[in-house]
Amino acid sequence: MKAVDMLEVMDVPLEHAHRQPDMGTFLGKVMTLLETTFAAGDFSSSDVAREFEEKYGQPVKLSTISTYLARLTDKQYIKRERFGNSWVYHRVYMKPPQMAER
Repeated sequence: MKAVDMLEVMDVPLEHAHRQPDMGTFLGKVMTLLETTFAAGDFSSSDVAREFEEKYGQPVKLSTISTYLARLTDKQYIKRERFGNSWVYHRVYMKPPQMAER
């Protein structure tokens, strides 16, 4: 078994940039927005909701976006920090040596 396969079996987060999000799912659409629109800076759930509605022409509740961002935080795809009474998110990028250390 290859090391990468072993990490997946152990449920260790891998570099997500190599995986193509499934655009047929809500999660895939959110991940695509994060990879394209919000790849280089900080963002809030309101920013993501606004961009989602503009890009996909679908209304979305802020609570839904917040839930998906929390799940992506749990999977270590993004990080979040408290800023006043809200959360600020940013992308996480891992280099191959960092992946091997996990």
